[in-house]
Amino acid sequence: MSKGPTVSPKQRHYSIVYEVTPSLGEAFRAKGAICLWPEEEDLYALQSGEVAEVRFDPSDRTVVMVPRRTVREAQRQREAARKAREDALLRAGPDGRPP
Repeated sequence: MSKGPTVSPKQRHYSIVYEVTPSLGEAFRAKGAICLWPEEEDLYALQSGEVAEVRFDPSDRTVVMVPRRTVREAQRQREAARKAREDALLRAGPDGRPP
């Protein structure tokens, strides 16, 4: 008996239908599933109808989504947003409003 992969309850699971339009060959649809940690969601999250880059194996049409940003870029953006919020708080007057 084989065990499946261990999944954390903190991970979120998504089912995705990709509409793949390769530069060579005919377009096709492929079903995919992805498990993401909360900090990875902004790297992979898609809205309905949004376009993303994917890699696929033409022989069996296995599809893997390519992240739009690297983890390092996402961390830098989160850190910049956190710093901007902190700076806004430091610049605010005693009533919490900007001067």
